[in-house]
Amino acid sequence: MTVTVALLALLTGCAAPMTDAVTRLDNTMAFAASVDREELQHQADALSRMARDLERRSRIKGAVTGAAVGCGLVLVSGSNAGKCVTGAAAGGAIGAVVGHHAGQRQVQKRVDLVSANALVRSLRGMTDQMDAITVSLPELLREQDAELADLAMRRDAGALSDAEYEAGVDAIRLSRAELAAALSASEDTARRARANMDEAAQQGQTGLDWHMLTTDALVREAHSARSSINLLS
Repeated sequence: MTVTVALLALLTGCAAPMTDAVTRLDNTMAFAASVDREELQHQADALSRMARDLERRSRIKGAVTGAAVGCGLVLVSGSNAGKCVTGAAAGGAIGAVVGHHAGQRQVQKRVDLVSANALVRSLRGMTDQMDAITVSLPELLREQDAELADLAMRRDAGALSDAEYEAGVDAIRLSRAELAAALSASEDTARRARANMDEAAQQGQTGLDWHMLTTDALVREAHSARSSINLLS
């Protein structure tokens, strides 16, 4: 009877601290499971790759640039764009106009400096990735802040060595640095793509308003996401 009472007393006395410890552990595990760090990094890296594709696709095509400059971006047939450049060099803007013999009807098309459809594909992919990052990144940062606090608490309590504490902090430091680098690269590359689009518009290409507005939004969102990351010194 005495042993039973003593055991009950011991269990009762330990119940509160054990429950608190388990609760803290469960909370930490719940945070860790809420966001996949590797998946988020993959999304940030994908955003950076898509930004590079956007910048490449937004560059003015060299061959088309000559036709555009020579013809003033007039309506010319695709098959005769080369003649337009030759005519422009020989006789100026008037000689740059390409046509068939009098009375023949020519199907004409505007010379595009960049492919608007290709830009749309890149921008939609980037928007999807940015949306996913915008949702997951704040939660990951909260998780990491909680993990940093937990690491410090366990180190101060003697449950972690200094080396173990530093290893945990280093992992978070590296994670944040890699995310920040990918977001910064995406922002910078998207800015260059936006400048390319602006150049195309200045040279006469129309229909790029949505593309430029969407790129501006992506630049702002990438900058905001990068600014939310507190890099550890």
